[in-house]
Amino acid sequence: MAKNVHTIIDDLKQGLAELQFQFEHLGSLFGGGEKTAPQGRKSAGRKRRARVARAPRKAAGAPSAPPARTRKKPNLSPAVRAQRKLQGRYMARFKTLPKAKQAQIRKIRADKGYEAALKLMG
Repeated sequence: MAKNVHTIIDDLKQGLAELQFQFEHLGSLFGGGEKTAPQGRKSAGRKRRARVARAPRKAAGAPSAPPARTRKKPNLSPAVRAQRKLQGRYMARFKTLPKAKQAQIRKIRADKGYEAALKLMG
């Protein structure tokens, strides 16, 4: 059975706390009982941002890879373009409706089309 993400995180935190306790115990056995910050800069109490790996820069004269092939824009007829525009307006309004109203609108769209459904949605 899958565990909840929060349960997994809590288990990991508990395991880290136990590890920290064991390391502190070992430190006290070997004479390093007091907690000290590592030598160097002191932390300001803030977490640092992780660095984002960047792609290496190309040399000025280095050959570049061939450009990626781009998709050709489909030739749509004005009727198809208008239908897709209407469908987009329908979908944008449809997702804001409550589930009960969505079922009603879906039925009307199937029977009478997008324009009738849009009129009913307001």
